[in-house]
Order: sequence, then C-alpha cells, then structure tokens
Amino acid sequence: GQLQISFSAAPPPPTVDVTVAQLGTFNAKTGVATLHGTYTCADADFIDIFGDVAQPVGRVATVRGFFEVFDEGTCDGSSHSWTAAVTPENGKFAGGKALTVAFSFACGVFECTDGFVEQTVRLTGGRRG
Repeated sequence: GQLQISFSAAPPPPTVDVTVAQLGTFNAKTGVATLHGTYTCADADFIDIFGDVAQPVGRVATVRGFFEVFDEGTCDGSSHSWTAAVTPENGKFAGGKALTVAFSFACGVFECTDGFVEQTVRLTGGRRG
C-alpha cells in the first residue's frame, strides 16, 4: 500500500488579557460585592477568570470572598465584559477599598496560557435589596 502523510501548522498559542475595574458595588443587606472588568483572549476555546477579594475591617479583621467567571466560544480577539458576584466568607463587604487579585486561564487546542492582575477596587453603593 501507499502511505500518505500531510502536516499542518499548529495554531498560534492562546493569548489572554484581563482587567478589573477600579469601582465595584456592594449590597449592604447581603454584603455581596459585585466586580466587573474586561477580557480579551484569542486562539483559545475558553477563558476562566477567578480570584479573591480582601477588605480590611478595622485593624485586625479582613472580609474575604472569591469569584469565578467561565466563558467559552468568546476568545475571538475582541474585548468582552465580565461581571462577578463576590459572596463574603466571613462578615459583609462594605463601602471602601478592597484588594482584588484575579487570575485568568485560557486554553486552545494544544496550549494554555495564564494571566494575572491585581487591582484595588473602591466598593460603592450600599443598595439594600
């Protein structure tokens, strides 16, 4: 028999860039904070953005919470918005500054890539409901 082989160039490695907006909101009744930002990724099948939020309360205590945003089919090189609710593990988020550390992870056919952003966010609002 006759063997036929063909080779194709591998797709480019994925790229990812994530931002966290400097302003977020909080709900005074529930203590849940809402963060938002943008992401741009290319040559990936999905993006996973996850991170933690820490807000000092007084001199000793810190309220902490975590968030995750997962999206697929949007790594087309365009900028996309994301929003995440951050439920506190202890206490309630309130108005003021909170440190946010966010990681991103995007994978294509053969490779994955990651990103990192650290942002101080001012939480505003205090809406009840």
